[in-house]
Amino acid sequence: MSKIAPKHIQGICQGLWLSATAIGNLLIFIGPILFNQLPKLWMCWLVFMIISLVAMLIMFGMLKWLERITSQQQ
Repeated sequence: MSKIAPKHIQGICQGLWLSATAIGNLLIFIGPILFNQLPKLWMCWLVFMIISLVAMLIMFGMLKWLERITSQQQ
């Protein structure tokens, strides 16, 4: 994160990165809830797969933008 953040807000960006990781760790309770609520195990895995695919598409969508930003700062 510190490679692509502008110099004047590197601390804020690093804090946001760590906060996002912490929030992701807090949301880990969703797995057991889905496992207990959905009638079939494959439905639980389908939800996880869909969430992962959406996250992957978002990251791939940002890839060119991130490459452009990192090349400007070198």
